[in-house]
Amino acid sequence: MLVELLSQSNYQSFNIKLAHLLGLETSIYLSALIDINEKAIRKDKVIEGDFFSIDRDYITKRTTLSNNKQEKIETELNKTGLIELSNEYIKLCLDTLTSLVMSEDENLEKDLSNFKKAVNSKSKSDFILESVKRNIDSSLPYELIKAYSDWLDAVYAKFGFVSKQTLFSAQKEVDEAANHNLDKAIEIINIATARGWRDLKWAVKVYSEQHPCNNKVIENKNVQIDRSKSF
Repeated sequence: MLVELLSQSNYQSFNIKLAHLLGLETSIYLSALIDINEKAIRKDKVIEGDFFSIDRDYITKRTTLSNNKQEKIETELNKTGLIELSNEYIKLCLDTLTSLVMSEDENLEKDLSNFKKAVNSKSKSDFILESVKRNIDSSLPYELIKAYSDWLDAVYAKFGFVSKQTLFSAQKEVDEAANHNLDKAIEIINIATARGWRDLKWAVKVYSEQHPCNNKVIENKNVQIDRSKSF
């Protein structure tokens, strides 16, 4: 019937960026897995560890990929850390997938190179961290870039996940609190790094407690501000 032809339920979309990075068939297969995972979560069919089961015949109907082809794709995805396999169950490694999809288009070639390195010689965490760290503003002073980089290492070590949004939220907190004072910005970030804090609001609070004098409003108009340590 015409309505069946037009129905969105008869279409299977795929992510173009993942298609460039991983190949068309793999991207289509991942899209099908994401749809199945979403339904499994909604129907409370996800087991411990975020694993879910799949119906290969259903995936074949959705993607035209044979059972054998599905298994081959899974083997490669498992090697690269994009999925995990446990008997008949699958887990999507959404942190890695998110890092791939959220990369800027102009970094696609670089992302592809880094991804291949991750497949061949690096761990999943190396790839995720490198992808996020590339979003640190390169125009910042080296000391500040290094501070953000060390902080991302600490957060990933503690939580097992970082994202561009994690970094951008932190930069916003630091910018508002430090007001272009380089030493203050670095100290706030270092406080968060030492404690493995993802939310920089807590580090700002600790800094304020450690430096109460810096929170007072200076009314003397003759005070000269040292701009040599600003950014």
